[in-house]
Amino acid sequence: MRPKSITVTEPTETMKLVEFVNQNGLKSAAEKYGCDPSTLSRWLRVQGYELIRQYRKVVTAVEAVQA
Repeated sequence: MRPKSITVTEPTETMKLVEFVNQNGLKSAAEKYGCDPSTLSRWLRVQGYELIRQYRKVVTAVEAVQA
């Protein structure tokens, strides 16, 4: 069975899709668009986006008060 293709034609639609993925996660976005997460990930790469992970320091309450 062939996976459903993603049909987004306007650049603003692509930006909205990327924003949705960033806020809700790839799996949730794939469900919304009716495709597999790997299909969505591959499509985003073809569109010129890359997946990166970001780490940041967790600020404790004591550190927040000191700052």
